[in-house]
Amino acid sequence: MTDIHYDSLYIDTGSSSTFCRLESASVDDLGTYGRYGCDAPKPLVDVMMEDLQLYLSDHDDVTQVITLGDFPAHEYTNQSDWLHSFMNSTSFLFSAVDAVSDVPIFPTIGNDDCYPNYTIPAGSSDLLDIITLVFDNFFESDEEAEFFAEFGGLKRELSDTITLLSFNSIYYSPKHNSKKLHVLRGEKVEYEDDPAGQFAWLESEFQIAQEAGKSVWLATHIPPGVNAYDSRDQWVDQYTDSFLDILAQYPNLVTAFFSGHYHQVEYKFVAETPIFVCPGISACNGNNPGYSIFEYDDSTGLIVNQTVRFLDIRNANRDSDTSVSQLMSYSDAYPSTIDEGFISGLSLSELAEDIRTNVKIWEQYYDYQLLGYNPSRGQTACASVVSTETTYDQCDIAED
Repeated sequence: MTDIHYDSLYIDTGSSSTFCRLESASVDDLGTYGRYGCDAPKPLVDVMMEDLQLYLSDHDDVTQVITLGDFPAHEYTNQSDWLHSFMNSTSFLFSAVDAVSDVPIFPTIGNDDCYPNYTIPAGSSDLLDIITLVFDNFFESDEEAEFFAEFGGLKRELSDTITLLSFNSIYYSPKHNSKKLHVLRGEKVEYEDDPAGQFAWLESEFQIAQEAGKSVWLATHIPPGVNAYDSRDQWVDQYTDSFLDILAQYPNLVTAFFSGHYHQVEYKFVAETPIFVCPGISACNGNNPGYSIFEYDDSTGLIVNQTVRFLDIRNANRDSDTSVSQLMSYSDAYPSTIDEGFISGLSLSELAEDIRTNVKIWEQYYDYQLLGYNPSRGQTACASVVSTETTYDQCDIAED
């Protein structure tokens, strides 16, 4: 589950032009369950948490609730509002899970989990101590909390065959600590080779997993590569290169990579690794709220299927229809890309080609993205398989 972005300042008569924080005379309907372009009000969070509870109650085979960051709403102007939103948002999730299940919750840090947004020192800091305290109910031990407080990453053994690692991708964003503003001003920006030693840690954990015959799952908020929405790098190039170099040293070790940030259902393929970009609860990117469920083969760590559950907030606001339902199943939507029963990196590479060349697949894919904008098929296909703006600019976006 990712990008909850609970907004304690949300007003149901507000408009997206004011992020639904001021009443608008032009609004003649109540956005009780949210509004496209705004973050999540409490009734929307309640509906999604209740559906998660029902799912957990009906399925005793769930092994982990993986969170992918961004619990508070966007654009708070003071730390008090940010912290209030952050604490409540994590509490809503913990209470929903704890009421019906003992399934562990796995925390991941997002850019809006920092205040100000994207601003966090590399390594231990007072801010990271606050974030660690807010995540306290998610940790399975004091040792986990202490480790997380070092740089915002975490390791948990999902089973005897799968190691789950989260890492802090905020360090790699061009927006980290306002670096993008300095670049735009033409000022020289110095980037550390390995902020907080996180790459060295990942490489060490990859080596440990490989020697133990395990597969690795990765969880982070911001995925590497290019966003088709604005055709921009999500990571600084040198960090993308460093990460891809590490992945290349351990082929087929990472069998699943989960990320958030885009608020949509999307797929990427880098260094033979499948990246699942998961939908958010907040509708601020023009999307309906949703969350993903993954089925996997424990012996290999490979993903067998992904289903997505969602709420249509137009129906919820207009008709009070708050039923959360299944939007899609990967194996049903894209059966020709399934690789020997699994969703592999090869699967997502083939899906990107289908998006480019098959209009029916593109229309279906676009429908499942649930976005309020319309990037071209070629842009979406290229963004699925390239790693930097430079390679994106060189990618053939022609559509058959």
